[in-house]
This record gives sequence, C-alpha cells and structure tokens, in this order.
Amino acid sequence: MPAPAATKFQGKEPAIQSMHANSPSDSSTAAKPVRPIAAILGLTVFAHGLLIPWLGFYWDDMPKSWFLHLLGPMGFWKVYQVDRPFLPWIYMLTTPVIGESPLGWQLLELLARGITAVGLWWVVCLIWPRRRGLALLTGLFFVVYPGFLQGPISLIYSHYFLLYALFLASLGCSVKALRNPARRGLWTGAAITALTLVLFSFEYLVGLELVRPLVIGLVLRQSGLRGRRLLTRTVRLWAPYAVVFIVYLLWRSLVVQFPTYEPELFVGLAVAPVAKLGGLLTRVGVDLYLGSIGSWLNALRPPDLSIVGRAGLAVMGLAGAGALAVVLWGLLPYRTPSARSADGDPRADLAEAAALGGWSLIVAGMPVWTTLLPLRLVFPWDRLTLPFMLGASLLAAAGLLLLLRDRLAGIGVAAILLSLGAAFHASNAMAFVRDWDRYTSFISQLTERVPGLEPGTSLLMDDIPLTYSTDNSLTAPVNWAYAPNLKSTHMPYLVVSIPMRLGGSLTS
Repeated sequence: MPAPAATKFQGKEPAIQSMHANSPSDSSTAAKPVRPIAAILGLTVFAHGLLIPWLGFYWDDMPKSWFLHLLGPMGFWKVYQVDRPFLPWIYMLTTPVIGESPLGWQLLELLARGITAVGLWWVVCLIWPRRRGLALLTGLFFVVYPGFLQGPISLIYSHYFLLYALFLASLGCSVKALRNPARRGLWTGAAITALTLVLFSFEYLVGLELVRPLVIGLVLRQSGLRGRRLLTRTVRLWAPYAVVFIVYLLWRSLVVQFPTYEPELFVGLAVAPVAKLGGLLTRVGVDLYLGSIGSWLNALRPPDLSIVGRAGLAVMGLAGAGALAVVLWGLLPYRTPSARSADGDPRADLAEAAALGGWSLIVAGMPVWTTLLPLRLVFPWDRLTLPFMLGASLLAAAGLLLLLRDRLAGIGVAAILLSLGAAFHASNAMAFVRDWDRYTSFISQLTERVPGLEPGTSLLMDDIPLTYSTDNSLTAPVNWAYAPNLKSTHMPYLVVSIPMRLGGSLTS
C-alpha cells in the first residue's frame, strides 16, 4: 500500500460513535455496549423464550437425542461420518453438558440465537463505527427474522446458530485485522481458523464467505483507497480466506461428494443448459423474494386460532408487548441519520449497508440453488432460509433508515415491526407446543395399547398425526420406548409412512 494511504489507514481504530455526532445520549450509548446487547438479548427472550418449558424434541432432534442415549457423545463421529464428518466436534462440547434434556437444548438454542444476533451487531459496528443505530437495528431484525421457523428444533439448530455466530466472529476478526495493523496476523489467524471450522462443519453458510471480500473492500475504501489499488489490495487480503474456501469446495466435491443431496443444477446444465439456466434465473428471483420481503410479509398473516388458542393469543400479546418495550428502550438513544453530519454522510453508509445486504442475499443461496432444493416458508423447507438471515436483516435495517428520516417515525415503525415479529414467533412456538403434546400422547397410547411389540416389527402408518416429525423421526423414540436398554446399533423397530414410502423403500 502506498505511504499516504497507509498513513491514513494505520492509526488507531476509529472512535465508535453513534448515528449522530454531537448528541450526548448517543455518545454515551456508543461508549457502553451494554444497552444494545441487552436489547438484543431481551428481544430474543420475548420472541423465542416464553414457551420454552413446554417445548420438547422434534424432527431430527429425536434420532439425535436417541443416538446420544445409545452411543454417547463420541457416537456422533459415526453418525455424521458420511455427509458432515467434521461437524461432531461441536457436539463434543455441548452434549456432555446438556445431555438428553429438552429444556437444556431449548435454552442453548435461545442463547445461541441471541449470541449470533449480538455477533451480527458487532460486525456491523466494526464496518461502520459511526452507525451504531444501524448495527442495533440489524441485530434486532435478525432476532425476529420470520423466514426461519424451526428454532424449537433445538438440538439441531442450537449447533447451527453457534456455527453461524462463529462465522460472524470470523468476519469480525477480519475487520479487526484491517483496523489494527500491528496485530493483523493474530486477527487474521483467528478469522481463518474460525472460517475453517465453520465451512468444514456446516455447508449452509458456504456462500456467505463471498461477503468477506466486499467487507474488506468497504473497510479499505474508508481508508481512502480507490480504483485499481482498492481492487488489488482487496484481492490480496482475501486470498488466504479464498484458499480455505476453494479447498473446502474441492474437498466437498471430490472427497465427501454429495451423499445426501446431489448438485442437481450441474447435472441439469450438462443435459439442457439453456432450459436449466432459464429456470434457474426464475428460481433465484423467487427465492430472493421469499428470503427477504416474502419472509417479512409472512409475519403479517393472522395466526391460526385452531392451533394457537386463547392461551397462545395471550402469549403472543405478552411477546409483542415485551418486545415493544425492549425495542423502544434500546432504540430511543439513537437518532435517524440526516443527509449530512459532522461524522460524514450517513446516507452513503446506509446505501453501502443496503448493497452489502443485497449481495449477502444473493450469495447466501449458493447451497440452495446448487442442489435445487425447494425454498419454502413452511416446514421443513424453511430451514433453507438460514443463510438468508444475515442479508435480509441488514437490508431491512438499512432500508428502514433510508426511507424514514424522522427520528420518532423511524423508531416507532421499527418497534412495531419488531413487536409483530416477536408475536409471530410466539405463535409459531405454540404450534410446536401443540405438536409436542400430540407426540407424548401418541407414544403413551402406543406403548399402553401395544405393550408387547416384538422386535423386528415395522409399524406401517397411513397418517402420522404430527406436523414436525416424520416416520424416520418417530423410529428413534419407538425404539427408545420399547428397547430402552438396547446395546446394539441394530434397530429392533421401524416406523414406516405408507404415503411417503410406497413405491420406494416400501415396495408394495
């Protein structure tokens, strides 16, 4: 880097200020991160934590908890050896502590989600140190992002959110490396280590690595670099991460390959490239809409009273009211950016944030579009919105601040939207509560009515009376109930859904 730019860039880390300079309350908030962190964690509790004591295990949680019971923590190396051979390292940290308790896993998922939202707040603070209000709004929107509704499947997604938080930590460390040249090696090493753990453990976030070069470029641009020098420096600084990224792609494609979901996109392009490419462009547009605007609109639909009930409406009201209070308490110290202020052009920063959010949405879809899995806002396909959460939250926060320049109007609209989002998640949690009640009734009635089920039996079911479980899911608790002291890995019982399996594994 030429000397003038280096001199400009290598000073101390810029003082982190709020959205407006010259505001005592803003300066106080900027100096003390306790308030925004508390607001994010408080919103997390109201949106996702009120019904935790009544939630249980669902979907893949059921076999995973049974594997833990049967094989112990080390058994996960065998469980995941086919498709995610490095993922068990994180199970080694959590399962010995939490064990088989649904309550413990629900609490860990709540904590992991809150930590991830705080991590996103921290990253946005690092990229735009003077836009703390933008950072807080982004973290708050992440908490209530309504596209992903499988949080109560806590044993699985507590680990995924922890990995999400680790990816954000990697991104933050990259920015810290740029802000602190004296310790660049230390921060870069930490960033690369975290990235390696995430990529080789969890393929959902692989596309988000392409956010990093844009982040590096934005930070370098703040130091005065432009044009070719900016591009060259960005490529050089991203190069170590690019090596990890490419090695992962080669490892996944050539070594582990695709034992669960095939790369259908490449297969289709080889057969009919024009038709497949045209369909892909349509698919990308629809998925980007569902992962962003469509998700937020989804939260505005009225709750199903047959599922929620009166108790659920009360919980929704409590979640919404609590969220409203927490959000107002967190946002009131901040001001909406004006056209110009002493700390630069806020609207230019917000435009950068919106652009970064849009780019994050585009690259987030890489795993979805490579496999051509159907992204939907219903179970089980809403899980594919996980990588879209970052971009959708940043874009929503930046867009809101760009559109609403009046301070009170901006805070009011944000508080109402976040309150509605919290109530929406409370409604969603009530559906999981009802499903857990049906599950416990199902297992209880089955074992009481058929107490002597012989080993080697398959239970053929025409209709599974559960929303968040399949026959594969139920196979685990049925084996656990009838063979609690099983020592073998040979399953004595199998649950088979006739509509799902007829013509496949159920041949006739």
